[in-house]
Amino acid sequence: MYNFIINPKTNRKVKLTSKLGKKILLNYINLVGGATKSTNFNKIFKSFQDDDCLHLSFFQRRVRHAIKFKDIPLEYRNNETQLIPLLKVIVENYGQLSYDFIKYIPENVLDNKEIIKNILEFDTEILGYVSKRLKNDISFYKELINEFGKDYILSIIPFLEISNNSSFIVYLINRFGGNVLEYASNRIKDNKDIAIKALQDNPQSFEFVSKRLKDNIPFIMYIYNNLGVTRRTIDEHASNRINRILLDSSSFTERDNIKSVISGKNKSA
Repeated sequence: MYNFIINPKTNRKVKLTSKLGKKILLNYINLVGGATKSTNFNKIFKSFQDDDCLHLSFFQRRVRHAIKFKDIPLEYRNNETQLIPLLKVIVENYGQLSYDFIKYIPENVLDNKEIIKNILEFDTEILGYVSKRLKNDISFYKELINEFGKDYILSIIPFLEISNNSSFIVYLINRFGGNVLEYASNRIKDNKDIAIKALQDNPQSFEFVSKRLKDNIPFIMYIYNNLGVTRRTIDEHASNRINRILLDSSSFTERDNIKSVISGKNKSA
């Protein structure tokens, strides 16, 4: 949404990150914001474009620019039109946003869905710092999946608080299949009901259930007898203890229970 800007002279799109695009943006700000304010912002914007501390280490430069960002008047950090280009320049310089910068973005900005979506177009780090309200807003993440695609958003989910939301993970399983259990938190992977739901859709998702469930004999008996989880899948992903029991030639109750399941003698849940 903020990748291009219209050149008023040619009426053509120009990349916002290009030299011409940045010049056009600043001219727009001059027209909209008034001479004094726009002049101040022009200086701020230019100071982020022209890195005057290249002699310093990467870390030292980032700290210096973070302090500079902190000192930007709140009116600019609250203004989407001015904030987005600044954050883009930061990402261009440092590869991604970091807490050094994000901690100085006002809370009301981090609570704004549309601004977050705009920032997400060039940096995923922002999702780790959205407001408390958005962190577990399932509808927000549904919108992100629809707009940015499943793979892009799911790759970020494991690092976010929403990965611990059972309702959201069940929604993902229903929509995309059992293997999305891979992106859930450890607590969700240890939830027997959610694990069974994932296995009902795809028996191969046994790979992603918790270590505790992979070591749980009644659970393994149930999924083998009722959900189509194969002996090979169990061999590959069950705990070492379970595999030792299956291979052990000595006779004891646990081994006999599992062997009766694997051989198909016991068909009760």
